[in-house]
Amino acid sequence: MLNLIHLRTLVTVLEQGSFVDAARQLGLAQPTVSQHIRKLEQQLGIQLINRHQSDQLATAAAMKIVDLARQLQSLHDRVVQQARHEQLTVAASSNIGIYYLQPLLQQFRRDHADTNIVVNIEPNPVVKQRLDNGLADLALMEWWDQTPGYQYCAWRQEELVVIVPPDHLWATRRRIQPRDLAGIPLLAGEPGTGTGRLLREYLAGARIEPCIGMTLGSTEAVKQAVMNGLGISLVLAGTVIEAVAAKRLCAIPLAYGGLQKSFHAVWPERNERLSVHQAFRTLLQPEAAGATAN
Repeated sequence: MLNLIHLRTLVTVLEQGSFVDAARQLGLAQPTVSQHIRKLEQQLGIQLINRHQSDQLATAAAMKIVDLARQLQSLHDRVVQQARHEQLTVAASSNIGIYYLQPLLQQFRRDHADTNIVVNIEPNPVVKQRLDNGLADLALMEWWDQTPGYQYCAWRQEELVVIVPPDHLWATRRRIQPRDLAGIPLLAGEPGTGTGRLLREYLAGARIEPCIGMTLGSTEAVKQAVMNGLGISLVLAGTVIEAVAAKRLCAIPLAYGGLQKSFHAVWPERNERLSVHQAFRTLLQPEAAGATAN
């Protein structure tokens, strides 16, 4: 079995860029650091460090395993933390983590001050990977594919709105009709959030296919692009409250009842009865009347 201490030493050497700095970071003697690396190399049967090549410390083999080593290190730290103290690790998709999560954390912290909370805010597909790899106790996501082995609930509905700059010809519109979007290039944000699928379904009745003009990677980047006249976009209403109040953007609902997105809370079945997870999920219940579980 691999020695987690040796793996931690490898990760530190690669992060610090030298045996000397890694030894200082770990509080070890340099010969001990070298010994850890040699033992790990012997166990794996591969060379991990280029000892005579100053411009490239890590070998190709080391680069292949360093991310897995970090995950093992993280799992080890979580085991220790869970054994000694209560801890909740929440993974949230970018929009939820940036714009919607803080009130939940504030309320949870008020009632559970002794619980350590770790939050990872990342793209939706990465959040899914964290769940699958056991690196998150609970996830808040913009979509969920109902993978077996998990419990989930739709805990919030959020409206999607079209955003335009204040001088745009649509700025005074009360609603945007599906036909208005025909052939209009939209600025896209983070891939993998499910917004594109919802828009395609919404426009299907009018036999219109969404047109994506540019993908910018995040809602913040999209907002800045729209403010600077680079195009229009479709975003979650809660992400533009401040910009609309400051009159830097105009947010316009879609016609025919608008377009809503469900936020999902997802957790492994093994965590179903753990008290700290139940306590956090209780905060989601007021908006989860239609909760579903597989």
